[in-house]
Amino acid sequence: MISNAIPEEQTGEHKVAAIRPIADIEKPEPSQRPILALLDPRPLTRESFSQLFRSATRDYVVVPLSGPEDLLSLRGDMAADVKLVVLNIAAQSIGDKPVRESILLLKHNFRDCPIIILGDRTNGSQVTQAAQQGVNGYIPTTLTATVVKEALRLVRAGGIFLPAGALVDALEQVSSLPGELHLEDLAPAGYDAAEDDDAPNFTPRQQQVLAHLCRGDPNKVIAYELNMQESTVKVHIRQIMKKLKATNRTQAALYAMRLVGSTKSQ
Repeated sequence: MISNAIPEEQTGEHKVAAIRPIADIEKPEPSQRPILALLDPRPLTRESFSQLFRSATRDYVVVPLSGPEDLLSLRGDMAADVKLVVLNIAAQSIGDKPVRESILLLKHNFRDCPIIILGDRTNGSQVTQAAQQGVNGYIPTTLTATVVKEALRLVRAGGIFLPAGALVDALEQVSSLPGELHLEDLAPAGYDAAEDDDAPNFTPRQQQVLAHLCRGDPNKVIAYELNMQESTVKVHIRQIMKKLKATNRTQAALYAMRLVGSTKSQ
């Protein structure tokens, strides 16, 4: 029977395993698994998140890189296997020019590849800007490893992950504006609300209720925090669902997320 074991060499009274050539050690083993590219210029956080993503996505090969330029320099066959990109922007804002340019570069060269932003900021404007940039998720570094794994799983399944807390913050920022909320206040530049007869608009009170819906609060909690009767909350929810053409509370919250995602930069 032929053995694949490394041959041993005799050295005096001890047996020493023959050293494998460097070329054999560095040559990666063939794999059919897709690649998750983690882009982070900081070695320590890059290695830490690499370990987290390896435990969360065992069906992916995690490739840590310094930035988009390193990703673009991968040889053709490896680049073709990149199916998910995570860009760590640390304390930067998604609206910062270098970040916007990196996202555009990635979207242009990896058109069908989901892009997730990893960042330190948790304010609502990050959520709206993330949606504006067309990324598939924004993961704050304040989340636990368990939540990050679930967020990663959601994006891999074709969903979009936006942290609930930041989403509520974004909706409450809109709620603080005077008057009613109209679709033209939420839509991208160039949108003409006059062409849309079904453009939804919400009163300030409905905006507050909608923010709580996105957080998943039950009617009793909404009524308590907004100092209103539970029956009044139900009326607001029915009106919100009707305006959004939603069939349930969860659907209404998801539609609201899309609206917030198209909010103009502040």
